[in-house]
Amino acid sequence: MVHDESLCIGCTACMDACREVNKVPEGVSRLTIIRSEPQGEFPDVKYRFFRKSCQHCDHAPCVDVCPTGASFRDAASGIVDVNPDLCVGCQYCIAACPYRVRFIHPVTKTADKSISAVRPICRPVSCPRALRLARRRR
Repeated sequence: MVHDESLCIGCTACMDACREVNKVPEGVSRLTIIRSEPQGEFPDVKYRFFRKSCQHCDHAPCVDVCPTGASFRDAASGIVDVNPDLCVGCQYCIAACPYRVRFIHPVTKTADKSISAVRPICRPVSCPRALRLARRRR
């Protein structure tokens, strides 16, 4: 999933769709849209919007520190994911994530994160220009 920040209007429809489809409880999020400080002066004030989610790092620290192997990289897709059946909730992956996008799911008590590249439901139901699917270059 590629987020074109220059086309994002900050509507957060992608956040709402992700939360709904992935059954993420209120208070936590796999995807966050961050609004910049205002740029310019009234009435010509502009904002920039930044997407904060898992970046599926080439050398993922969350995978390296996981003592149970619950954090892993899918060999076929390259996606960094979490197996909730193996996760013991130690939070090492949360501490290791340079993007601070992992969290403990309040219901399952296991690590959770965005895997939008696997289930990109936010794309068709939200901003049609700011989000698009793309293959990762190796």
